[in-house]
Amino acid sequence: MKLRHARIVPLILFIVALISRVTTAAILLHSHGQALFYQGNEPSYIASHIAAGEGFSSPYENTPIAPTAQQPPLYPALIAAVFWIFGSFSVRSLWTLLAIHSIAGAATAVLIYACGAQYFTRRIGLFAACFWILWPYESLFDAPIAIYGLSALVVSLWFLVSPRILAESNSNRDWVLLGVGGGLALLLNPTLAPAFLASCVWVRWRENVTRRVLIAGAAVLMVLAPWTIRNYRYFHRFIPLRDTLGAQMYAGNQPGMTGEEKFGDDFPSHNPLQFSQLGEIKYMDLKKAAAFDFICHDPKSFLRRTAKRTLDFWVSPGFIPWGVVSILAWTGTGILLLHEGKRRIGIFLLLVFLLFPVVYYISRFWTVYRHPIDPLMLLAAFFAIEHLSQPRSKRSDLGKPDSHLHMEHS
Repeated sequence: MKLRHARIVPLILFIVALISRVTTAAILLHSHGQALFYQGNEPSYIASHIAAGEGFSSPYENTPIAPTAQQPPLYPALIAAVFWIFGSFSVRSLWTLLAIHSIAGAATAVLIYACGAQYFTRRIGLFAACFWILWPYESLFDAPIAIYGLSALVVSLWFLVSPRILAESNSNRDWVLLGVGGGLALLLNPTLAPAFLASCVWVRWRENVTRRVLIAGAAVLMVLAPWTIRNYRYFHRFIPLRDTLGAQMYAGNQPGMTGEEKFGDDFPSHNPLQFSQLGEIKYMDLKKAAAFDFICHDPKSFLRRTAKRTLDFWVSPGFIPWGVVSILAWTGTGILLLHEGKRRIGIFLLLVFLLFPVVYYISRFWTVYRHPIDPLMLLAAFFAIEHLSQPRSKRSDLGKPDSHLHMEHS
C-alpha cells in the first residue's frame, strides 16, 4: 500500500500541475498573442541568430549582428534548438517552449513533494506541492520565455540530491557529476550560485573530502571554461557568465527616478542607437559607471530604493498570501536552526534566503525573479505551520535526527 501511495501521489501532482500550467499558457496566448512572449525577449533574439547561423549574438532588436554575453548560454541554446526545428518566432516553437516550461513546473511539484518527504514529512511536501500547483502566480511565473521556471526545477533537484553526495558519497564519479550539474545550472542562471554555495553546510570534513571538493570544483570550472574562453576571445575581458550587471544597476539606480526601476529612452529594447554605436561592453561599462556615480551622489535615495526592493522581494505580489508565506518561511528556518537534528537544513535555507536576493535588492526586482527559491520557501513555510500546530510535547521530536536521512546523524 505504501509503495502504491508513493507512486500515485507524485503522478497525480504532476498531472494536475501540468494541466494548470498548460491552461495558464493557453489563456495567456489566447488573450495576448505571441507578442506577450516574444516581444523584447532577449533569449529569443539570441536564439533566432543562432538558428540562422549567425552565432550567439545581438540580444536586442535592430542592433548590429555582434557577439554577446548579455545572457548565459544554456537557455538561448535551448530556444535555438526549438527554433531550428519549428521556425524562429513561430507559433509551433512557442507552444513547444510553453510545453517544456509546463513540464518543468509539473516536475518541480513532484520534487517539492519528494523534498518534503525526505527532510520533513510527506504531509509537508504534499501541502507545499499543492500550493505550488494551485496558486495561480506560480503557474504564471512558469509561463514566460525565461529561465525562472527551469531554475526552480534546478533548485528543487539540487536540494533533493546534493546533500547526500556532499555528506556521504565517497565516489569520485558522484562529485564530478555534482560539479558538472552545478556548472550547467550556472550557465542557465548565474543567480543560483548562492544555493550551491549554501550546500557546503552538508560537507563533512572526513578523510579525503578536501580532494573531492576540489574534484567537484574542477568539474564546475571545466563546464564554465568554454563559455569564459569564448567571451575573452571576443571581448578581451574575463566574463565567466554574463555582462549585464551595469545595465541592471542603472535600471534601478539613475537620476530622475520615481519608482524602483526606470527604462529610459536609451535602453536598447526601446532605442538601440546608443547600444549600437558603443557596442555591448562599452555600453554596459557606461551604465555601470552612471549607476555607481548616482549611488555615490545620492546614497539616501539608493538606500530607500534598496529597502523598498527588499520589502517587495518578500511580499510581492501581495501580502496575502505571499507576505504570510515569507513570514512563515523565515519562522520555519528559525525553528530548524534551534533543533540539532535539522540544523543543517536550517543553515542551508538561511544562507539561501540571505544571499540569493542581494543582487535584486541593489539593482531591480520583478516578482518572477524570486520564483527559483519559491519551492524552498513553501517547504519552510509549511514546516513552520505543522510544527506550530503540534502540541508542545511533540515539538521536541524535531531535535532528533531522522532515521532515514543519514546526513543528519552525528
